[in-house]
Amino acid sequence: METRPLGKDGSAVPVIGLGAWPLGGGRGRMDEATAIRIVRDCVAHGITLIDTAQSYHTSEAVIGKALRGLDRD
Repeated sequence: METRPLGKDGSAVPVIGLGAWPLGGGRGRMDEATAIRIVRDCVAHGITLIDTAQSYHTSEAVIGKALRGLDRD
């Protein structure tokens, strides 16, 4: 996965990430099982940058459930 520095001297981050706002209901209700499947599919395809925030409704909890049990660093 191609990366770029975050800011002027920051860590290298992937150029492709998953925006989690819709997963938490930002565009209307999303079934939790669907949201978990989306996160897991993204991780399986090499996505390591997941953008979330407390204001993204339930996205942080859904991401936690999706990542639980996965083999990851």
